[in-house]
Amino acid sequence: EQDGKDIWVVGAGDLATTLRLDDGYVSRMLQVLADELVIERVPRGPVTSAEWEPLLRKITATYSLLDANTTSTWIAAAGPDQLVKGLAGLRVGRWAVTGSIVASTISPVAAPEMAVVYTDDAERITKAARLLPAKTGANVVLAQPYDPIVFERCREANGVRSVSIAQAAIDCLTGPGRMPAEGEALLA
Repeated sequence: EQDGKDIWVVGAGDLATTLRLDDGYVSRMLQVLADELVIERVPRGPVTSAEWEPLLRKITATYSLLDANTTSTWIAAAGPDQLVKGLAGLRVGRWAVTGSIVASTISPVAAPEMAVVYTDDAERITKAARLLPAKTGANVVLAQPYDPIVFERCREANGVRSVSIAQAAIDCLTGPGRMPAEGEALLA
């Protein structure tokens, strides 16, 4: 801690291990981010600070919530809010809410129209929550994440498990409908 702020120092090796990537690739990526003034780092050393908004926007250039993850669309008869509240009482494996539901708890733009839930077992959730399949008019998206990192740094409130705020912002910025506006509100 310094001047009342949490200070963290992360090296390329630490990031490579966490992200399961090659050290050389991570080092080159960090150099590009440093050249673009998105991060600060000691030359050939650890990252000492990051500009979070540009960093998150950089991620959204190559990521899309619906394209990067295996998704399916559903209708929750009682609505997305009730589905999310009900998930807390169901034994359906690993799951975490993202998107509008998370954004609305931090910087509400409007009432969420859709629940987006990361899960390792979509079939189990659909059966336990009695979701109906939908090609159009869906109010639930179940997403099997391309990377389990979405389950790290989750927050929990009233039994509802949510992805990290950074993940929610990325998902909103790249999601459908009004989700990009909700992502902008999260960044603000």
